Amino acid sequence: MYWLAFDGVQAPLLLERLGLTAAEPCRFGLVDSQLERLLKHLVDEAGTGPAAELALLGQTYSLFAELYAAHREEPPAESGWLDDCIRYMELHYTEAINVNQIAQDFGLNRSYVTTALTKRIGQSPGQYIQSLRLQKGARLLRETDLSVTEIALTVGYPDLYSFSRAFANAHGLSPSKFRSL
Repeated sequence: MYWLAFDGVQAPLLLERLGLTAAEPCRFGLVDSQLERLLKHLVDEAGTGPAAELALLGQTYSLFAELYAAHREEPPAESGWLDDCIRYMELHYTEAINVNQIAQDFGLNRSYVTTALTKRIGQSPGQYIQSLRLQKGARLLRETDLSVTEIALTVGYPDLYSFSRAFANAHGLSPSKFRSL
């Protein structure tokens, strides 16, 4: 176990980026051989004077950069983030969202998010967003008098053509024919 004590104006931001809080001040499994070497070097090279202080500051930031990379690669302790991602997609599917934005908003690696969500929901995040749009589009076609173009724009498609093509691929008929059934 390694303990780090530091203070300064940027300390809260650094801790937040590492996922450390007063409630959870510890992280487990982040220290590999490279991080251990950085920690030992940091302790061994600590000296006094302006040059030593600057060197120590640079090494400390290098250590935090490595810890941050390790933190982002590690899956969060609870799988509730998957449910949060799914809820996020269900709330924002009408916007121009993609898996890169979702991963960034949740502080995770894009590939990891894609793999985990695909495993959980049985389709890629992009496919899931499209299916949400098409489900809502089908419901609006059945329940409203909105034009097909208005529905396309309402559910997040940039134009009528994109919506009609996606709808026909998913349902086997055009939105207009679907509405007339």
